[in-house]
Amino acid sequence: MRTLAMIGVLLIVLGIVALGFQSITYFTTERAVDIGPLQIDVQRPHTIVFHPVAGAVDPLLRAWPCCQRLLAVDAGRRARE
Repeated sequence: MRTLAMIGVLLIVLGIVALGFQSITYFTTERAVDIGPLQIDVQRPHTIVFHPVAGAVDPLLRAWPCCQRLLAVDAGRRARE
């Protein structure tokens, strides 16, 4: 159960990061030319784009099971009163 909670928190954090950043760019280095002593390396950018709606919906969907439990506990208390 502890592992699932950690995964849930990680996914919530990733959703919040997706709200803050629209994209993340990282670079990879590739060898373009390798002829004897001549070596040319090229850095190529790769961009991961986060859709803003996905960033907003992700934390809400992750929090929904907790809200359901809280509402069920509250309804149980009201029924006993």
